[in-house]
Amino acid sequence: LFGLCIGLAATVKPMALVALPLLWLLPEDEASTTRRNIWRTLGVVLGGVVIAPLAALLWLDRMHAVAAFWRTLTVYLPFHAHLGHLRFWPLLTRCITASHGTLLVLALLLAFTDAGHQLRRVRIFLGAGMVYGLISYFVQAKGYPDHRYPFAAFLFLFAAIEFTHALRSPGYRKVLGVVGLLF
Repeated sequence: LFGLCIGLAATVKPMALVALPLLWLLPEDEASTTRRNIWRTLGVVLGGVVIAPLAALLWLDRMHAVAAFWRTLTVYLPFHAHLGHLRFWPLLTRCITASHGTLLVLALLLAFTDAGHQLRRVRIFLGAGMVYGLISYFVQAKGYPDHRYPFAAFLFLFAAIEFTHALRSPGYRKVLGVVGLLF
């Protein structure tokens, strides 16, 4: 399922393939630690990755559009990629909106003040996703609002988990969880 999701995302934005190493953050159990199971898991994931791009390629072939797609990929996209690049400072000032910043600060405050370790892997996974989203935003260097979506998707999931987890805590953590959810 992980590979299929990455493959589906890669048909829209190929940069999604960079998320494949996040597979190593999945929980480990005794059955998945043998060398044979690791290779089997890797094979299944990579098999899942190729399903959506292969289906898209078959559809393009059926529509007699493979040549047009290849021209778009090799001529028009490289041309478009060089248009309208912003410098680092304008990109930096636009990468995180005020609402994103508020959610991020509240969620990070809750994450760093949590004494338990049950959300450790989830936090690492979602943090890596947010970093990936920011890297993707800066690599595109255009500063469009929709280029923040990968970062925002992981941020909203991270914040929602932190806020709902904080509801089980007493004191200020519970208050921050309620404030975050209301925000």
